[in-house]
Amino acid sequence: MFRKLLFLLLVFSFFVSQAKAQKDSAYAQNTPPLPGPFPAAIDSVRLMDSLWNLLPAQYFPDTSPLALDSFHLADSAWSRHRVFLAGERHDEKANDDLSFAMLRYLNREFGVRTLVLEQAYAVGLCADEYLRTGDTILLEDLPSREYWKKLYDYNRSLPAEKRLRVVGADIESSFGWSGWMLHRMALDGGVPHPSIAPTVATIYRMRRPSRLTRKKARRLAFELDENMKAYPREYRKFLGDKYEDFRKCVLSMKTGADIYVTRKSPWVPAREQYLYEFLYDFLKSHPDEKVFGQFGNAHVCLLPEQDWAIRNSTSVTSMLNRTPELQNRICIFPTIYTDGDCGEATYQWINRVLSDDEICRLVRRSKPGFTFFKLDQADSLLQGLDGKAQFMIINNREW
Repeated sequence: MFRKLLFLLLVFSFFVSQAKAQKDSAYAQNTPPLPGPFPAAIDSVRLMDSLWNLLPAQYFPDTSPLALDSFHLADSAWSRHRVFLAGERHDEKANDDLSFAMLRYLNREFGVRTLVLEQAYAVGLCADEYLRTGDTILLEDLPSREYWKKLYDYNRSLPAEKRLRVVGADIESSFGWSGWMLHRMALDGGVPHPSIAPTVATIYRMRRPSRLTRKKARRLAFELDENMKAYPREYRKFLGDKYEDFRKCVLSMKTGADIYVTRKSPWVPAREQYLYEFLYDFLKSHPDEKVFGQFGNAHVCLLPEQDWAIRNSTSVTSMLNRTPELQNRICIFPTIYTDGDCGEATYQWINRVLSDDEICRLVRRSKPGFTFFKLDQADSLLQGLDGKAQFMIINNREW
């Protein structure tokens, strides 16, 4: 019986691979040649400043470090943007390299000082404190340690007025982060008033991330929320200048518990709405700040109606772009990952922005490493995309 199942599985795999090969071959035969002169893969990222105005793509070969600041990537329109969001697919190893290179470039050239994370507010607090203090205890629990080490070194090299801050814009999903950061803030607080002492005592018992289950987190989040609403003055006195961070941490935790644990809210629209309200409030309260973030591709799209990945709700970037004071001040970079396979690329969510044929044309013209395609200029490879995306990044892992 086992041998028969194994044989059937091998036959099925063979036919699937043949169908995939035929699909890619059809793309290659039916796609018309692309216009204009295109450079071959280059060994250096030192390009002429004027090259951006002549070609619709820029290449970053894997043989060189990403050095976005070595040539003129942007145009004058970038000076008006306040939000720069790069798309990504979670857990791709190249994401950290792209994020660091773009953040460094935007910081130097356009004064972007805030890194926004698609993670809970507590994670942002932890990362921000690490950048300020270099406390290695904080680094132990951060994902992508090498990324944060590199960012810490870069931040130390900057003058005070250009140094970076980190903000977590998302709801809490693991809950351990919130428990740990609430614990740290409570330890730094004063003597709690008797009316809040029992609840604060629960926070004192919190420790490192992963020590808090979802059920315990839900109980703690709702207890804290009610306690803070009942005794706001006592909490302000107890926490001092950490009160707002504490409150936002509780809000992130409570919203996550409401969505993921109690299931009272449809999780996709509720999460997008939370991201929007957080970012809008941050930008409104920091009118001179510009932000950069690397979010999942599903969040990084200006289309009013979204794809299957977020079930026909509206993305955070679309909502921000509809806000009068932020309209046309959002710059996005959706990212497609491929091993040179058109079928793999077209399967990704981005095909609601581009057709399969358009994606395949970009993939065929991409080089190993990152290729930036500028979609909204006159001689772009693709026309009619204005208002959907200004750029497209192809991460071609083909060797």
